[in-house]
Amino acid sequence: MQQPFGHFALSALRNGLRDMSGRVRNRVKFLSTILRKASMFGIAEPYDVEPAEGFKVRLYPSNNATDKNAYMGLEIADTPQIMAINQAACRCSGDTFHFVDIGGNSGMFTIAAARAAYLAGKRLFVVAIEANDAMAERLRFNLEASGVKNPLIYINAVSNKNDKVFLSLAKKNLGQATVVSDFVAGQTISVQARLLKELLDEANMRKRPANPPCL
Repeated sequence: MQQPFGHFALSALRNGLRDMSGRVRNRVKFLSTILRKASMFGIAEPYDVEPAEGFKVRLYPSNNATDKNAYMGLEIADTPQIMAINQAACRCSGDTFHFVDIGGNSGMFTIAAARAAYLAGKRLFVVAIEANDAMAERLRFNLEASGVKNPLIYINAVSNKNDKVFLSLAKKNLGQATVVSDFVAGQTISVQARLLKELLDEANMRKRPANPPCL
């Protein structure tokens, strides 16, 4: 059973160092690295942090690049992707923002979509697809901690046909996977690949009121 969010919270001092590491990243990268490592020194991950308003996430920076960046607030700053999500939420007609997150990782884009929907005065209907079941559990936890209501999470790969696929996971980045031809115990995982259309039909998204697609 997982501990509730906040169990692995950083102290105020460590949070200050973490926040500062993100602020100086683009100006003095080596200082950012020192500050980030200092904020983690002497304590093991995971870390429960709130790197931006609306985000409550449990992060594992040592084995996921997205978590490493999110720890410093970089994945959820005004990147082109986040700006596009914000614009899509504002453009969508009706009262619901439909969002599909393919390769959901630890949930940063889905949480950003929830925040964008809230700011636009809309409800959120989200389908998150993540092939790695370990990452899917992290995704599920972060969405719940951040208050994302009733997400549909599929542990699948997306392909042009329904079939089993083998994924080789990067050693230091569980969010990165490559399709390979052979299964190797301890190095690859077997995942059911599905057509995106079928997943969306199963989620009943394609039968919902016609908003402009926000993918």
